[in-house]
Amino acid sequence: MSRILIVDDMPSIRDFTRAILGELGLNKVDEAKDGQEALGMLNAMRYDLLISDWNMPRLDGLGLLKAVRASETMKAMPVIMLTGETSRENVEEAIGLGVAGFVAKPFKPQSLMAAIRRVIPAAA
Repeated sequence: MSRILIVDDMPSIRDFTRAILGELGLNKVDEAKDGQEALGMLNAMRYDLLISDWNMPRLDGLGLLKAVRASETMKAMPVIMLTGETSRENVEEAIGLGVAGFVAKPFKPQSLMAAIRRVIPAAA
């Protein structure tokens, strides 16, 4: 069973994402309200997938992605970014860091499900 961490500063987005994961049979889900909180959780527990917002206070999604890729224990973990980010430079940087996928906000459940299935093929 895959353990997933959702990181978003909006509780409604975390709830929506959790519901979509539940529909896929993925119920081992933790939540963080920003990248800083997520980094502490990632250092304390092993996750199979990180789903992160881009724009958050304290530590944004790109900073979180950089920290994950710099860590020996987390660098291979797939990361899906939920974003309204349109800066070509930022998107290219995230791609260079090996982001597993982007889901544009606002998103439909099917878009997130497709991105999750690409990294966790066993998802229903």
